Amino acid sequence: MIYEVTIAGGIHRVELARGDSGWICKLNGREFLLDAISIGPDVLSLLVNGKSYEVKQENTAAETSIVVGHER
Repeated sequence: MIYEVTIAGGIHRVELARGDSGWICKLNGREFLLDAISIGPDVLSLLVNGKSYEVKQENTAAETSIVVGHER
């Protein structure tokens, strides 16, 4: 899956592929391994390089937004 995302006004290319032990994510060509689990409707918990993030999908009539928060 390939996405173009806007972050702080800049456009970035995100590629996601299923790996042997999780997901492989490429952000502008830089590769990360991540693990993802669903923790609720439209909410994922991501583990990236030992750091945890919560990802929420928010839908309106005009667009779909993804909000990423860093869990401490």
